[in-house]
Amino acid sequence: MKRQVLGVLIFVLCVAGAVTVSAQNRYRNVYSRADVDNFVRNLEASSDTFARDFKSAGGTTSNERRTIDRFENAVDRLRSRFNNTNTWWQSRNAVQTMMTEAQQVNTMMRNEAYARQLERQWRGLRRDINKLADTYELTELQGGNYGGGGGGGMYPGDRPSNAARPPDWAVGTWYWVEGPNRSFTIDRGGTVREHTGSFGEGYWDRGGIILNGNLSTVTRTRDGIRTYNSTTGETSNYTRGNGGVGVGGREGTTSRPPSWARGTWVWVQDPIRQFTIDDSGRVVENIGGRISYGTYYNDVITLNGSTSTVTRTRNGIRTYNQSTGETSDYVRR
Repeated sequence: MKRQVLGVLIFVLCVAGAVTVSAQNRYRNVYSRADVDNFVRNLEASSDTFARDFKSAGGTTSNERRTIDRFENAVDRLRSRFNNTNTWWQSRNAVQTMMTEAQQVNTMMRNEAYARQLERQWRGLRRDINKLADTYELTELQGGNYGGGGGGGMYPGDRPSNAARPPDWAVGTWYWVEGPNRSFTIDRGGTVREHTGSFGEGYWDRGGIILNGNLSTVTRTRDGIRTYNSTTGETSNYTRGNGGVGVGGREGTTSRPPSWARGTWVWVQDPIRQFTIDDSGRVVENIGGRISYGTYYNDVITLNGSTSTVTRTRNGIRTYNQSTGETSDYVRR
């Protein structure tokens, strides 16, 4: 009986060893240690650049920066482990750990909107990460979006030639009835541009829109349009309005701002924070490439769920956030 158990154990170990060797053999005669070392160097260089630019960009939170730090540390540990192994395959566990942290960054970049430069850098860095994942027989990161909200996505010039011409009732700019921070425009050529984040573009196709890698059917309603996201199952209603929820929760409530309030304003303490009040009372905030939409109504700005009074100063304007108590001075850009 003992011999039988021992035989089974030896067989299992041999099979496990064969699987490991088989996985390693996939690139054994393709990549040398110097080749893989070069892959790691490329990852180090692109991750250093991305992390530096991400942490210096305005509008990022401390939690987001900690996510980047954990990823950076995992890359550093990978380099250390790689340098202290006899064969490059022995650093596979360190690559797996790095992939776990990279997945957290990838999820963050897919779900939030960042400056276009950061999003492009992440696309390049993700290619370097996935090169190592493929080399070490690990699951690659899924492609992300350009401005938050899901997978897939595309950049200008990527629009398929089969994009259809939308019906007249679908053409225009549409605002989500639930809040001020989601809107998109469908033009007559079939291009769909999302305004929720710093950048987003899709297209009209087969009675719906392709945006952020998802297909949403679009139907006409009495007050506007309704979308149904076939991936998430979300149904959303949109109106033409002028965007946002005004004072008292009244959707699209705006008033024409006085001339002294109209224009683009830059925070005196940090020019990366700025916003624009247009002639119709629409407010667009830009903090390091992160875009938010709100409204101006009778000297009150409603933005990101908060209201701020606006007063004129000798050099510009002053806002008082009624939720946080913050007073901020702005000058014209």
